[in-house]
Amino acid sequence: MEQLLLILLFSLLVLVVTLTLIIKSSNSSSRSSSTYIFPAPLPPGPSQLPIIGHLHHVLSGDPIPHISLRNLSSLHGPIMLLRLGQVNYTVISSREAAEEILRTHDLCFASRPEINRSRAMTYGFRDIAMAPYGPSWRLLRKICITELLTVKRVASFASIRNEAVSALVESIGAVAGRNEAVNLKQKLEETTNDIVTKAAFSRECRQGRKEEFLRLLRDMLSLSSGLDLGDLFPWLGFLDTVLGVKGRIEGHLRRLDAILDEIIGEHEARLRLMKSEGIDDGNFDLLDVLLRVRDEEQFDQSISVEHVKAVALELFFAGIDTTSSTMQWAMSELMRNPKAMEKVQREIRQVAAMGGKRKIEEEDLNKLNYLKQVIKETLRLHPSLPFLLPRLCRETCQVQGFTVPAGTRVVVNVWALGRDSRYWDDPEEFLPERFDDKMVDFRGANFEFLPFGAGRRICPGMNFGLANVELTLANLLLCFDWDLPDGMRARDLDMSEVIGSTSARKVDLCLLATKVA
Repeated sequence: MEQLLLILLFSLLVLVVTLTLIIKSSNSSSRSSSTYIFPAPLPPGPSQLPIIGHLHHVLSGDPIPHISLRNLSSLHGPIMLLRLGQVNYTVISSREAAEEILRTHDLCFASRPEINRSRAMTYGFRDIAMAPYGPSWRLLRKICITELLTVKRVASFASIRNEAVSALVESIGAVAGRNEAVNLKQKLEETTNDIVTKAAFSRECRQGRKEEFLRLLRDMLSLSSGLDLGDLFPWLGFLDTVLGVKGRIEGHLRRLDAILDEIIGEHEARLRLMKSEGIDDGNFDLLDVLLRVRDEEQFDQSISVEHVKAVALELFFAGIDTTSSTMQWAMSELMRNPKAMEKVQREIRQVAAMGGKRKIEEEDLNKLNYLKQVIKETLRLHPSLPFLLPRLCRETCQVQGFTVPAGTRVVVNVWALGRDSRYWDDPEEFLPERFDDKMVDFRGANFEFLPFGAGRRICPGMNFGLANVELTLANLLLCFDWDLPDGMRARDLDMSEVIGSTSARKVDLCLLATKVA
């Protein structure tokens, strides 16, 4: 918020100086632009000011951006044009418009804008999420689909998940029944960190290095989640250098890069040894898979060590906060809805009892239909990314009868779609049972429900994240009964959110655990 205010203040200061030039420029540009007429009108939007465009509407609205843009869209329509600084954004807030963007014109919107703060973090856009559409991105996506995050590969990490979840249950069990609140935010983040680190790097990430690596990642995420002045106003790009943001990002990246070099070197040495001795036990972590693919000649194109590093970092950026945040929101909603809590615990405990088990294992998850509905409902109300990552319009096209010019950035307000009364009954209520009759899934075919996106740019780590969420929640709800601390009532639980790299709870979720005999 402070950065947005800085933008507004700086823009107003230069307004007086540049107004004459703007008027002169707009007069000449209006004469030249009159020679070209779009086949359809531009999307509607609120009134705008010189220099800052529509930024004042965003600043004066709700402090949570996806709520602010939902409110603006309710006034100006489900496809809305906003000019923020010198950048045009089209905001999508309807199922029909989302389907045109993500299915009908998916190829037209398959690229990404070059966001300044993402450049360093992705080794010059050599990752999957933020890479522009082109041969390099298509190769990485193919590798991801066929090698890296396949259903079989995700299943191969079952022992890692089981070990991490068992450690979580043991940790909570040590304080259960003592009237000592458990900080679930901290516990779930530690568990997710452990799963992702071991799946990505296996044994080669020793504890001290792991802690430094994760700390640097979190600092990078915090720095990248701020608004880049140079992204909205290219002529203000120097301010990120003056304010020290660019230097901090580059400094963090240098230290991360050194750690990655060490880990990659250790992986390469082990892979060479296995190859020389003819060993192939199939026990490969995600970095092993990337390195093996890099060294094979099965693809027309090669990938560099920078591609390997960028994708490795992306596994952490995408997999840590999103997973733990979803579990925190699920537990929060269950605490506010005792009937849903009772129903999901009864289902889980019946499945465990039928198998004579004291914990839920991977093969039990397909029997937990109501738990899956709880997770769906959580993702509907609290998508980890309220906006899908921005897409870049590659060529001018029409959406819902409006022209979207080439170069426009397009964001889909997933949070607004999930709470739209046109598509959902009682949209603000937590009702997992709605998925009994409503044949809606989150795999990109139902455009009112898009927590993982759709089309070519759908999240490739969906199966990996869901496996972590399902197993962890199932065992927390099996092994413990949960209560609010200090006599707090369910309706008093703070459900406010804070926007950073993901949409997370503003206040840590702290609950009392009682171990079930």
